[in-house]
Amino acid sequence: MNIISNTTKFISLLIGTLCLIYPFVFETNKLSLFVTIGCCYLLGTWVLANLEKESFNGNEEEWKERKNILVGLGICVVVALSLLFYYEQQMPRMDVAHINTELYKVPPQLSRTQLRDYGAQCNTYGDTKCSLAVFEKLVKLDPRDLKALANLAMAQTHLGYHKQASFNFNSLIQKGFVTYDIFQFYGDTLQAQGHTEEAIKAYEQALMLNPELNETKSKLEKLRVTSN
Repeated sequence: MNIISNTTKFISLLIGTLCLIYPFVFETNKLSLFVTIGCCYLLGTWVLANLEKESFNGNEEEWKERKNILVGLGICVVVALSLLFYYEQQMPRMDVAHINTELYKVPPQLSRTQLRDYGAQCNTYGDTKCSLAVFEKLVKLDPRDLKALANLAMAQTHLGYHKQASFNFNSLIQKGFVTYDIFQFYGDTLQAQGHTEEAIKAYEQALMLNPELNETKSKLEKLRVTSN
């Protein structure tokens, strides 16, 4: 009986520890679930180790004291898990590694809606590498998300990934997802690759949709002069 009890405690402790470690090693959207399971198993280990009534040799007071500790511990666990769940739902913005594009890590537990909000914040603060990482993940999750694809292509243009950007802009235009800024950025990435005639057409399309683009007008005039 003692061997079975010790084995059970060990297994419970092992499962609890693995569940707590798992979300920080592998990508998962179930952080709260794993933490909850881990805490429950560790709490179960504590119960098995400390609430065996016969181990107190009939000392009822000590046994009751341990039960009160268990109740307090349980309340603390419930409060902690509630705060974690609230954090996941309401405050999902996490720091990412600001080293280079390859090491930019997007928080794995964010939903697509949260990722869009996160990407919008990256754009607002001009963090292009962040935008690239977030919208690249969004496109992988849903290739039909054309708005995410547009943001990805614009980030690629900013960072000099012109071939990838051209491919994505062309895909957007073929699917009928066109705005003045798409043609504007498409013109920039075509110009960077030396495709002058195509860049002129893209800038002309951008100005048709928004005639107030003074910078684009200037670029277009310079390209026309260069091409003649």
